[in-house]
Amino acid sequence: MLASKRKKIFYIKKYSIWELCKTNLSKLGFAIVLSLANPLTLNMNSFIERNRRDIMSVYLKKQNI
Repeated sequence: MLASKRKKIFYIKKYSIWELCKTNLSKLGFAIVLSLANPLTLNMNSFIERNRRDIMSVYLKKQNI
């Protein structure tokens, strides 16, 4: 009984997120959903973005270019 209730709540949440993404503010809604769903990935992306120059310079030094 409890598991089926939990499933229903999950489906309702999933559906409401999908509705949010289909509205006029779809990009904003999608960004919010992504940031809520995957903060670790977004943190990694921003970390790589901030340190791209350092990463590339180290890579080029290793390649002896």
